[in-house]
Amino acid sequence: MTSDDRYLVSGSWDCSIKVFDLKTNEQIHHFQDVHKGNIRSVKATSDSKLIISASDDGSVKIFDFNSKQNVFEFEAIHQRPILSMVITPDNKFIITGSQDKSIKLLDIANRNEVHRFKDEITGEVDTLALSPNGQALFAGTSNGSLVMLDLKTKEKTKDIKHIHQGRFYGMAVSKNAEFIISCSKDKSIQVTEIQETQKTFSHFKDPDQSTLTISI
Repeated sequence: MTSDDRYLVSGSWDCSIKVFDLKTNEQIHHFQDVHKGNIRSVKATSDSKLIISASDDGSVKIFDFNSKQNVFEFEAIHQRPILSMVITPDNKFIITGSQDKSIKLLDIANRNEVHRFKDEITGEVDTLALSPNGQALFAGTSNGSLVMLDLKTKEKTKDIKHIHQGRFYGMAVSKNAEFIISCSKDKSIQVTEIQETQKTFSHFKDPDQSTLTISI
Protein backbone atom coordinates (compact mmCIF):
# COMPACT_ATOMS: atom_id res chain seq x y z
CA MET A 1 0.00 0.00 0.00
CA THR A 2 1.29 3.46 -0.87
CA SER A 3 1.45 6.03 1.94
CA ASP A 4 -1.51 7.96 0.54
CA ASP A 5 -3.64 4.77 0.58
CA ARG A 6 -4.32 5.23 -3.13
CA TYR A 7 -2.49 2.23 -4.60
CA LEU A 8 -2.08 -1.42 -3.66
CA VAL A 9 1.01 -3.33 -4.80
CA SER A 10 1.06 -7.14 -4.80
CA GLY A 11 3.75 -9.72 -5.54
CA SER A 12 3.12 -13.35 -6.46
CA TRP A 13 4.70 -16.76 -6.75
CA ASP A 14 4.10 -16.42 -10.51
CA CYS A 15 7.03 -13.94 -10.44
CA SER A 16 4.84 -10.95 -11.25
CA ILE A 17 3.90 -7.66 -9.57
CA LYS A 18 0.53 -5.95 -9.95
CA VAL A 19 -0.49 -2.39 -9.07
CA PHE A 20 -4.12 -1.55 -8.29
CA ASP A 21 -5.83 1.82 -8.04
CA LEU A 22 -8.03 1.61 -4.93
CA LYS A 23 -10.03 4.65 -5.98
CA THR A 24 -11.13 3.21 -9.33
CA ASN A 25 -10.80 -0.47 -8.32
CA GLU A 26 -8.75 -1.13 -11.43
CA GLN A 27 -5.45 -2.85 -12.12
CA ILE A 28 -3.20 -0.17 -13.63
CA HIS A 29 0.00 -2.14 -14.24
CA HIS A 30 1.32 -5.68 -14.41
CA PHE A 31 5.08 -6.35 -14.17
CA GLN A 32 5.55 -9.85 -15.67
CA ASP A 33 8.46 -12.25 -15.13
CA VAL A 34 10.09 -9.82 -12.72
CA HIS A 35 12.19 -12.49 -10.98
CA LYS A 36 13.40 -16.03 -11.59
CA GLY A 37 11.85 -17.18 -8.32
CA ASN A 38 8.82 -16.56 -6.12
CA ILE A 39 8.36 -12.98 -4.96
CA ARG A 40 8.42 -13.09 -1.16
CA SER A 41 8.07 -9.36 -0.49
CA VAL A 42 7.08 -6.23 -2.41
CA LYS A 43 6.81 -2.71 -1.00
CA ALA A 44 6.41 0.89 -2.11
CA THR A 45 8.64 3.54 -0.59
CA SER A 46 6.83 5.99 1.69
CA ASP A 47 7.17 8.76 -0.92
CA SER A 48 5.49 6.45 -3.49
CA LYS A 49 8.36 6.94 -5.93
CA LEU A 50 9.69 3.38 -6.00
CA ILE A 51 8.42 -0.20 -5.92
CA ILE A 52 10.89 -2.71 -4.49
CA SER A 53 10.67 -6.49 -4.69
CA ALA A 54 12.63 -9.37 -3.14
CA SER A 55 12.62 -12.96 -4.33
CA ASP A 56 13.57 -16.58 -3.87
CA ASP A 57 16.23 -15.97 -6.52
CA GLY A 58 18.19 -13.96 -3.92
CA SER A 59 17.82 -10.67 -5.75
CA VAL A 60 16.14 -7.30 -5.13
CA LYS A 61 14.70 -5.16 -7.93
CA ILE A 62 13.78 -1.47 -7.91
CA PHE A 63 11.08 -0.02 -10.18
CA ASP A 64 10.11 3.59 -10.81
CA PHE A 65 6.49 3.92 -9.74
CA ASN A 66 5.57 6.47 -12.43
CA SER A 67 7.49 5.18 -15.45
CA LYS A 68 7.04 1.52 -14.42
CA GLN A 69 10.65 0.87 -15.49
CA ASN A 70 13.15 -1.41 -13.74
CA VAL A 71 15.81 1.12 -12.68
CA PHE A 72 18.18 -1.17 -10.75
CA GLU A 73 18.76 -4.73 -9.57
CA PHE A 74 20.77 -6.02 -6.62
CA GLU A 75 21.48 -9.32 -8.33
CA ALA A 76 22.04 -12.50 -6.28
CA ILE A 77 22.90 -10.58 -3.10
CA HIS A 78 21.91 -13.67 -1.10
CA GLN A 79 22.92 -17.26 -1.74
CA ARG A 80 19.46 -18.53 -0.82
CA PRO A 81 15.89 -17.14 -0.96
CA ILE A 82 15.11 -13.77 0.58
CA LEU A 83 12.32 -14.39 3.08
CA SER A 84 11.72 -10.84 4.32
CA MET A 85 12.38 -7.23 3.35
CA VAL A 86 11.80 -3.81 4.91
CA ILE A 87 12.54 -0.24 3.85
CA THR A 88 13.77 2.34 6.36
CA PRO A 89 11.33 5.24 7.02
CA ASP A 90 13.68 7.75 5.35
CA ASN A 91 13.67 5.61 2.14
CA LYS A 92 17.46 5.41 2.17
CA PHE A 93 17.98 1.71 2.80
CA ILE A 94 16.52 -1.68 1.91
CA ILE A 95 17.05 -4.42 4.49
CA THR A 96 16.78 -8.08 3.48
CA GLY A 97 16.71 -11.29 5.51
CA SER A 98 17.48 -14.64 3.93
CA GLN A 99 17.58 -18.41 4.31
CA ASP A 100 21.37 -18.05 4.10
CA LYS A 101 21.25 -16.82 7.74
CA SER A 102 22.28 -13.26 6.93
CA ILE A 103 20.76 -9.77 6.85
CA LYS A 104 21.95 -7.17 4.35
CA LEU A 105 21.66 -3.40 4.37
CA LEU A 106 21.41 -1.92 0.86
CA ASP A 107 21.85 1.76 -0.02
CA ILE A 108 19.12 2.78 -2.50
CA ALA A 109 20.73 5.99 -3.78
CA ASN A 110 24.28 4.67 -4.12
CA ARG A 111 23.08 1.22 -5.16
CA ASN A 112 25.48 -0.79 -3.07
CA GLU A 113 25.59 -3.11 -0.09
CA VAL A 114 26.76 -1.18 2.98
CA HIS A 115 26.60 -3.83 5.69
CA ARG A 116 26.00 -7.51 6.33
CA PHE A 117 24.86 -9.04 9.61
CA LYS A 118 26.05 -12.65 9.62
CA ASP A 119 27.71 -13.65 12.90
CA GLU A 120 24.84 -12.05 14.85
CA ILE A 121 22.29 -14.43 13.29
CA THR A 122 22.00 -18.11 14.22
CA GLY A 123 19.10 -19.21 12.01
CA GLU A 124 17.36 -18.50 8.74
CA VAL A 125 15.86 -14.99 8.81
CA ASP A 126 12.11 -15.56 8.58
CA THR A 127 10.86 -12.04 9.19
CA LEU A 128 12.04 -8.47 9.79
CA ALA A 129 10.49 -5.43 11.46
CA LEU A 130 11.71 -1.90 12.12
CA SER A 131 11.08 0.38 15.07
CA PRO A 132 9.00 3.47 14.10
CA ASN A 133 12.11 5.69 14.10
CA GLY A 134 14.02 3.22 11.92
CA GLN A 135 16.92 2.87 14.35
CA ALA A 136 16.25 -0.65 15.65
CA LEU A 137 15.82 -3.74 13.50
CA PHE A 138 14.12 -6.88 14.80
CA ALA A 139 14.72 -10.27 13.19
CA GLY A 140 12.75 -13.45 13.83
CA THR A 141 14.65 -16.60 12.95
CA SER A 142 13.85 -20.19 12.06
CA ASN A 143 15.00 -21.45 15.47
CA GLY A 144 12.37 -19.30 17.19
CA SER A 145 14.78 -16.65 18.43
CA LEU A 146 14.30 -12.87 18.31
CA VAL A 147 17.32 -10.67 17.58
CA MET A 148 17.46 -6.88 18.00
CA LEU A 149 20.07 -4.95 15.97
CA ASP A 150 21.11 -1.30 16.22
CA LEU A 151 21.30 0.07 12.66
CA LYS A 152 23.48 3.01 13.71
CA THR A 153 26.20 1.08 15.55
CA LYS A 154 25.65 -2.13 13.53
CA GLU A 155 25.66 -4.13 16.79
CA LYS A 156 23.38 -6.78 18.23
CA THR A 157 21.71 -5.35 21.32
CA LYS A 158 19.42 -8.20 22.38
CA ASP A 159 18.95 -11.88 21.59
CA ILE A 160 16.00 -13.76 23.07
CA LYS A 161 16.33 -17.49 22.56
CA HIS A 162 13.33 -19.63 21.66
CA ILE A 163 10.59 -17.03 22.04
CA HIS A 164 8.71 -19.44 19.77
CA GLN A 165 8.94 -23.21 19.48
CA GLY A 166 8.83 -23.00 15.69
CA ARG A 167 9.90 -20.61 12.97
CA PHE A 168 8.46 -17.10 12.75
CA TYR A 169 5.66 -16.37 10.28
CA GLY A 170 5.19 -12.66 10.98
CA MET A 171 6.20 -9.81 13.28
CA ALA A 172 5.30 -6.17 13.94
CA VAL A 173 6.40 -3.39 16.30
CA SER A 174 3.81 -1.30 18.14
CA LYS A 175 3.58 2.37 17.16
CA ASN A 176 4.79 3.43 20.63
CA ALA A 177 7.83 1.13 20.19
CA GLU A 178 7.09 -0.68 23.44
CA PHE A 179 6.04 -4.10 22.18
CA ILE A 180 6.95 -6.70 19.58
CA ILE A 181 4.10 -8.88 18.39
CA SER A 182 5.02 -12.11 16.60
CA CYS A 183 3.31 -15.20 15.22
CA SER A 184 4.81 -18.57 14.51
CA LYS A 185 4.52 -22.07 13.11
CA ASP A 186 4.03 -23.15 16.75
CA LYS A 187 0.45 -21.74 16.47
CA SER A 188 1.09 -18.98 19.01
CA ILE A 189 1.08 -15.18 19.06
CA GLN A 190 3.55 -13.57 21.45
CA VAL A 191 3.59 -9.99 22.76
CA THR A 192 7.00 -9.07 24.18
CA GLU A 193 8.16 -5.87 25.88
CA ILE A 194 11.08 -4.36 23.97
CA GLN A 195 12.78 -2.91 27.03
CA GLU A 196 12.43 -6.07 29.09
CA THR A 197 12.77 -8.65 26.29
CA GLN A 198 13.35 -11.41 28.77
CA LYS A 199 9.77 -12.47 29.23
CA THR A 200 6.62 -12.73 27.22
CA PHE A 201 4.02 -10.14 28.16
CA SER A 202 1.11 -12.02 26.58
CA HIS A 203 0.71 -15.38 24.91
CA PHE A 204 -2.12 -16.50 22.63
CA LYS A 205 -2.36 -19.97 21.17
CA ASP A 206 -4.67 -21.52 18.61
CA PRO A 207 -4.66 -25.31 18.88
CA ASP A 208 -6.03 -25.78 15.36
CA GLN A 209 -3.93 -23.62 13.05
CA SER A 210 -1.01 -21.21 12.78
CA THR A 211 -1.34 -17.46 12.33
CA LEU A 212 0.54 -16.47 9.16
CA THR A 213 0.83 -12.70 9.44
CA ILE A 214 0.65 -9.81 11.90
CA SER A 215 -0.25 -6.17 11.30
CA ILE A 216 -0.72 -3.16 13.60
